[in-house]
Amino acid sequence: MIRQTVISLAALLCLASSALADEAVTACYENKGWGNFVRGEDSTIPDAPGALIELVSIAAEKQGIAIDMIRRPWKRCLLMLRENAAAFVIAGSYLPDRAVYAQYPLKADGAPDESRALHFANYYLFTRTGSLIRWDGKTLTGHDGPLGVDLGYSIAGILRKRGQAVQEFSDINAGLRLVVLGRLDGYVTFELDGQRAIKTHGFDLIQVFPPIESRAYYLMSSKGHYKAHKMQVERLWDAIPGLRKQLLPRLLDKYRHAPPA
Repeated sequence: MIRQTVISLAALLCLASSALADEAVTACYENKGWGNFVRGEDSTIPDAPGALIELVSIAAEKQGIAIDMIRRPWKRCLLMLRENAAAFVIAGSYLPDRAVYAQYPLKADGAPDESRALHFANYYLFTRTGSLIRWDGKTLTGHDGPLGVDLGYSIAGILRKRGQAVQEFSDINAGLRLVVLGRLDGYVTFELDGQRAIKTHGFDLIQVFPPIESRAYYLMSSKGHYKAHKMQVERLWDAIPGLRKQLLPRLLDKYRHAPPA
């Protein structure tokens, strides 16, 4: 009788463990479109969500991880990660203050492992035609006021550490309009975001080369989720480089021929 009870308890524990393993975890990503990498706006997740979101979904599926995707403002996603309300946040760059609550794929020396990044992107300066502002790849000259940046993005802290005053905007179009009106000398944002805003709204602005900053972007894990599922998360990160090289070009090509989201 005792042996039978022990077997029954073991079976129940196995079933409970299996149910927990199959339970979906939350992955948050920003509620703004980003070219063919992330499509759609607001909290809606379209049927064709974008190449980067598909890449994460495929990587997770291959590791047997069920993911429940949600979209929120960027700072809300970070807050959910901090509070362990989301297991993952998709596409965040490395910052030391983020690393307090966000787990990144790391090298043996503790530095972020760019080989396991999701993707890479560039920040560019956008300004008026004929502006005196200059960027030679090292130094910004020809202006004395703040530069506009996107609210909550890593570029704000990077520019501040370089001694540059910034003004953060939750709406990129509002910031770019101030540049057009001459009330801001320039705006620093992702290349695709700046180009899309110029094309959509007809802003008389130019893109300044070279990029202000090039950044690697990661699938970040909450500290709590990583601690509880370390090996699983590490395997997920290990799978990303191969999928990024093999699948991302094909996914982007697919979206180039897809109708607008």
